[in-house]
Amino acid sequence: MSESFSKEDVKKVAKGAGTTLIGSSIGKGLFFLSQVIVARFLGVEAFGLYALGFAAVKICEILSRLGLNMGGMRFVSIYKDTNVHKLKGILISALGLALLNGVFVGMLLYFLSDIVARKIFHQPTLTEILKLFALSIPFVSGLTMVSYLLQGFHTTKYTVYSRDFIQPGTNILLILFFYRIGFGLSGVIYAFTISNFLAFVASFLFFKKLFPKFLNRDLKPDYEIKKLLSYSAPLLFVGFLHYFLTWTDTLMIGLLSSARDIGIYRAASQVPFIMTLFLTAASSIFAPLVADLYQKREMQRLSNIFKSTTRWVTYLIVPIFIFLVFSSKEIMMLFGKEYIETGSIVLIILSFGQLVNCVTGGVGYTIVMTGRQNLELANSIGLVFLNVILNLLLIPRYGAVGAAISAGSSIVLINLLRVIETYFIYNMIPFSQKMMKVLVPTFLCVLVLLIGQNNLSGIGGAFSSIFLILVIFGISIYVLKLADEDKYILDIFRNKLLCKISK
Repeated sequence: MSESFSKEDVKKVAKGAGTTLIGSSIGKGLFFLSQVIVARFLGVEAFGLYALGFAAVKICEILSRLGLNMGGMRFVSIYKDTNVHKLKGILISALGLALLNGVFVGMLLYFLSDIVARKIFHQPTLTEILKLFALSIPFVSGLTMVSYLLQGFHTTKYTVYSRDFIQPGTNILLILFFYRIGFGLSGVIYAFTISNFLAFVASFLFFKKLFPKFLNRDLKPDYEIKKLLSYSAPLLFVGFLHYFLTWTDTLMIGLLSSARDIGIYRAASQVPFIMTLFLTAASSIFAPLVADLYQKREMQRLSNIFKSTTRWVTYLIVPIFIFLVFSSKEIMMLFGKEYIETGSIVLIILSFGQLVNCVTGGVGYTIVMTGRQNLELANSIGLVFLNVILNLLLIPRYGAVGAAISAGSSIVLINLLRVIETYFIYNMIPFSQKMMKVLVPTFLCVLVLLIGQNNLSGIGGAFSSIFLILVIFGISIYVLKLADEDKYILDIFRNKLLCKISK
């Protein structure tokens, strides 16, 4: 291992990424399971209407939070050890404003639901769905707010418990319960609302555990509402931008196509995001290291971390991409037969876009954490603008497939632009010659699966594909040999995983 890439650097990235990956994987897995259940219970058109209602809730949640989640987390982190009076004031202000706004925005959605359904999306049946979803907004906003405030105490486990375990887990149980007693789409929405309420209550109890004096009347709060709002308000725009990056395609299908296309696209788009778990996990630790090393002007160490992190992510996501492409129909069968034909095409296109997103590594994080956040903001705005233009051109003609082409193309182009920017600004690229080793098992997997694709259909064929991919990649990595830092990272991650499982 090179001197510029120390074991301590590797250890920080590996340990932090391992913890984040395990927690987020369980949460995403439970959410994905709930979407599969809902899609199968409701059918493709009703699932499309559900997706539109869910998108409306996300808009209202962002409005009700006003960026206070980020501001609250920051000031909690500052005051938790220095000023309990200001700490209590921040907690009451952030949570109180979020809940009040949630009630107000929820009422607004309830009374405007008919206009939104008929005039904007031209779906009269969406009216009652929006009214039911409106009841959940205060609890969704409150849960999100408390989750961020909990992180301000420099711990993530309580956030994981409430947001990633309790809410999606309870949601699944309630969906099954309401379906059992004869409720349809309304039961799914009731389950969503109640699960968010229960998770909010649980998160508030965790909140009291971290700050027992919160309900102590003798502790007088020192409010800094103006300071909190002045910091948080600009982040409202960032929240909307992130929302549009995630939900633009679903909303525009709703505007330009049918509920059926929404349902197919929403189902297929859930799958490729499993690829981003590894990038998110690695970047959660890579990002602060970038800021630290750039501040110290240790550019060689930064470059090596950049390349190695990208290589680790690539090793993990390429096998997943191959499986998603060759088993796309079997995967979409999980949602139901009516999702298979078009959904498998959408899945393949979106998977390619996420492959490029992951293989280009943490270029976006590198730009932001080195003080060029305005450049990344411009990149994000460009991504939204490009995606909207392509959607306007392609959705009316190709429906869900057109939306997938728009999203995939936008992701590919914007990430290539980020790579070019990183090269010219910092003289760094996320790629190295060591990444070439992944080409051998990739070629072998594609060749074997192409030859045997007629015998690898159905659920049994999907499991056989997984086995073949794992065997080929495992043998290839063993024969080609990993770099020293790669062996070290795998040892740390394996030990971390075994430690978590044993607990």
